[in-house]
Amino acid sequence: MSYGSLLNDTCTVQTPTIKGGDIGDPKRTWAAKYSDIPFRIEPLSIAERVIAGRMGGDESHRGYIEALYEDVEAKMRLVLSGTTYEITSVMAMQAASEVHHYTLLLQLLT
Repeated sequence: MSYGSLLNDTCTVQTPTIKGGDIGDPKRTWAAKYSDIPFRIEPLSIAERVIAGRMGGDESHRGYIEALYEDVEAKMRLVLSGTTYEITSVMAMQAASEVHHYTLLLQLLT
């Protein structure tokens, strides 16, 4: 069984862009960086959510993506089945000396 077969869903990763608004105010818009990438999501346990809250975070889920998406970073957004999450943390998970996959901490936005 390959790692990719465990990623049972797909998502879109968005990156922010800043554009001038109608009166010169900057507005943040979101553009797709990757679409339909293999992905897996799971809710954080109650204990993990309590710990995150004590550290000032509001993460609700953990996600997994393949190692080839190495430029995904915190402050990007992830859209899964119409639900939007902010990526708050990206952790490289290594096997031997190379990255096997990335674990993302996610905050529910919508």
